[in-house]
Formats: sequence, C-alpha cells, structure tokens
Amino acid sequence: ALTISHAHILKHMGVKKVFLCFDGDTAGQNACQKAQKLLKKVDIEFDTSVSFRDCKDPDEFVAKYGKEEARKLFN
Repeated sequence: ALTISHAHILKHMGVKKVFLCFDGDTAGQNACQKAQKLLKKVDIEFDTSVSFRDCKDPDEFVAKYGKEEARKLFN
C-alpha cells in the first residue's frame, strides 16, 4: 500500500504522474482510493485506467503475458 511518506518521496524525486496498479478485489480497490487521496495531497497526478485483461493483478499479468506486454499498457 502507498503511504503519505511514499508520496512525499515520489514528490521529492520529481515524479509528476504515477500509474496505480492494485488488485481488482475490494481490498485492492480500497487501497487504490486511499492512494489517490494521498497523491492528491502532494499534487501528483495519477492514472488508474490500466486494465490487466483477464488477470486479477499486475503480477499475474506479467507472468502470463510478459513484461514487454505490461510495458505497452503504460504508453
């Protein structure tokens, strides 16, 4: 999960936008909403529109389709 400390570190590193990739279950979606609030507090943009097709999480997607296919999702 993302914490406010993580958000501050990202801001300090000059990060302007992040892609949030959490599991599709209720816990993952709740964590995503919490992360969105934290990122807003430090003025970092975020995108949550990445779809992992038929997989339940990013790790399963990479295992099934490979890291190059995963990279294409973020372009």
